Amino acid sequence: MFTSKINSKYRPASNLDKYEKEEYMKNPLLRFHLDNLYKRRHLALLKLRAAEIKTKLSENNLEAKPEPGLSTASCNTKKSLQ
Repeated sequence: MFTSKINSKYRPASNLDKYEKEEYMKNPLLRFHLDNLYKRRHLALLKLRAAEIKTKLSENNLEAKPEPGLSTASCNTKKSLQ
């Protein structure tokens, strides 16, 4: 059910390096903005992969196992304060 919705949301870029050699690409502010776009696209791809894994787990009625290597910094600081 959710897989088709997730697949319809993700649209990969056709060619990220298409305008790499253009004159206006030497502007550092534009380069900074584009680097942020690349990072956001990568994070969107990671979120898509995580959603696909979750849908597979829910379809198979399996439980997700927590991985200790994926802990966040805020959780670590809360534990150290206690």
